[in-house]
Amino acid sequence: MEHEGFTVKGFEFMDEPATDDQKDIIVELCKNRGTPTNRDGKWPNPFTRWDASQMIAALKVGEDET
Repeated sequence: MEHEGFTVKGFEFMDEPATDDQKDIIVELCKNRGTPTNRDGKWPNPFTRWDASQMIAALKVGEDET
């Protein structure tokens, strides 16, 4: 699949690679769901800030909000 650039003007930074903080959040959320993920393993390429934000949102679905 070909990656398309983020189309919203002013938000081009979303096409930049995901941050280490985002990857850490993803790993923690996966661990909390019982699906350990290797932080130093292979990530999709490209794996953008937008991709990471969407993955984080999807992983948070169903979390208890206290």
